[in-house]
Amino acid sequence: MDATVDERRDTGATGSASSLDSWCGKRPRHGASIDVNEGSNMHRYRNLVAAIITIVAAAALTTGALAAKPSGATLDVSFPTVSSLTDSSTTALYWTPYVVSGCGYNPANGGVTIVVHSPQATAFAGGVPDANGCISVSNFSTQTAGTYQVDAYQQVRNHSSLLASTSFTLD
Repeated sequence: MDATVDERRDTGATGSASSLDSWCGKRPRHGASIDVNEGSNMHRYRNLVAAIITIVAAAALTTGALAAKPSGATLDVSFPTVSSLTDSSTTALYWTPYVVSGCGYNPANGGVTIVVHSPQATAFAGGVPDANGCISVSNFSTQTAGTYQVDAYQQVRNHSSLLASTSFTLD
């Protein structure tokens, strides 16, 4: 019987591929009919699609569980050399030093990086939280009028996370 199948294949006649050829991964000649149940990739394709859907669903559920929890960290700006200023709008002179401080940082995670986006430049400095989780960084000065955005970052699970943010406007 196999000799007949091989003979028909050699002459170009149509017929089903032998199970040995399907198992070896050989494709039948052009025009040959294929047994859908034998050697079909449809079953593998369906399993692959199901596996991909399962992985994507698991990743979506896990991402929410591993996402950074809202931080209880705080961030404040004070002007020790100028009296009666508020954090939201100030009339401080240019080149006036200010202090960035806050609490709620985890000392076990290491240092906190303070990033200040001013109208002219971006500056950064760091500090290690004390045993109470508080920081104080005093090496910043105002430059020109405008809004200053102050952000505090700390490493959380090997990722630099924004834990607190504040801003003030210099008139």
